[in-house]
Parts: sequence; structure tokens; C-alpha cells
Amino acid sequence: MLRSLRAAARLVGILIVGVAGFTTVLVLSPLMRPCPRLHERLLIPPRRLFLRSQRRLFGLRIEVLGEPIPPRPFLALANHQSYLDILVLGGVLPTAFISKAEVARWPFVGWLATLASTAYVHRQAPKKRIAEMRSLHGRLKIGNCITGFPEGTTGSGPELMHLRTGLFEVAREAEVPLLPIAIRYLTRDGRELTPEERPTFAWWGAAPMGAHVKKLLFERGGLARVVIGKPVLPPHPQRRELMHTVGEELRELLEASRPKR
Repeated sequence: MLRSLRAAARLVGILIVGVAGFTTVLVLSPLMRPCPRLHERLLIPPRRLFLRSQRRLFGLRIEVLGEPIPPRPFLALANHQSYLDILVLGGVLPTAFISKAEVARWPFVGWLATLASTAYVHRQAPKKRIAEMRSLHGRLKIGNCITGFPEGTTGSGPELMHLRTGLFEVAREAEVPLLPIAIRYLTRDGRELTPEERPTFAWWGAAPMGAHVKKLLFERGGLARVVIGKPVLPPHPQRRELMHTVGEELRELLEASRPKR
């Protein structure tokens, strides 16, 4: 009975915050669109408040370790386990996100990503990608923070999967710092998740989105531990060398995120 009441209260809260956030962006965006720099800067506070509120309603506490967040602009790169990563990082960083274009059509996740000013990338359409890369460069050049997931997909975590080179090329061409960040999901009291508990927070493969959200609403919640690394400053080497450097840093940060025994 208690679990059902908790799930119902969370769902109502998520819907109320979602409607409020969507309305805020809907009203403010047309007013600020003629000035991209102002548009990006003024959307940061309501976007962070929205994502932070949604993260709390899903029952996630947060713990931030490591280096201080550097001044903008920078491109943050993190391991990827779930749509929850957007709620976690969006509440910590003054950031928008990069995602594959298909995400925009996903139930709930697409709406959430679009509301967070996500920059969509069409992987299978080279002509569109040229314009998308230019747009990313422009957003970084005017002083924004953008976060991407170089694994290119979600995994069961927390181990790092194979990295793709595309985001590293963006950083090279835009000549902005890269900020490695590790996310590890733990139980509410900070214990390592068992393999059976991991799917509560990680969402990957063909797992149905609705069923995963429903299961999460009924759970007590958990802890998202975020470890921020040192920025990798430009000028950057070739993208594969840069990918290797940042990948090693991400693995070290993931190791540092382990619970202390």
C-alpha cells in the first residue's frame, strides 16, 4: 500500500513539474530566440530546476565528487546508462545535451530531452550532420556547455563501453575543453548495486520504457554518484588519440566512484 501511494505521489509530482517546465520554455523561447546567446543563458536556470526536481521525484539523491566545474564553454563527456543521466547531469551542470535524432521520437525520453535543449544528430544522414556540427560549434563558441555520451548508447554499466569518435572531433574543431564525468548508480545508502538491482536504474537494450519508469516509481530510490575529472584543454590531438586519453580518464573516474569498503 505504501509503495503504491509513493508511486502515485511521484507520478503526480512529475506531471506537475513537467507541465510547469514545458510551459516556461514554451513562453520564454519565442521571446529569446532572436538572440541565441541570451536564449541559451536564460534557459539554464529553469532547465536545471526542472531536471533537478524530476530527479528528486524519481527518488534519486546525488553526490558530486572530484574537481570543481570549470567556466564555460566546454564539452562534457560521460558514461551512459539511462535516461536518468539527463536528470542527474542536467541538475549538476549548466548544460544542454547531444543525442541521436531517434531519441526525439521516444515516448517520455524524447519529450524530456527536447525540453532540456538537446542537440540532435542524424548519424545516417551525412548532409544533415554537417549543419548539425556547425550548430554545435556555434553553441559552444558563444559560451555554452554541452554534454554528450561518447558510447553512443546506454549500457548496463558501470563499466565503460566502446567509444565513438564523433564528439571528440567536435571538441577538436570547436577548440573547447573536454570535461570527463563518471556516473555510478548506488543503493540509497551508498552500497554497490547487485546485478539484479542494476536494471532498476540502468536502461538499455530492448527494455520497454514505460515498464522501466513504472518500476522506478515504486522503488525507494537510490544514489547517483557523479565524479568530475580535470578538463582536457585545447589544442587537442587527433580524435583517436584524444578519445584514448579521455577514455582512460573516464575509466579512472569510474573506479574512483566505487563505494569505499
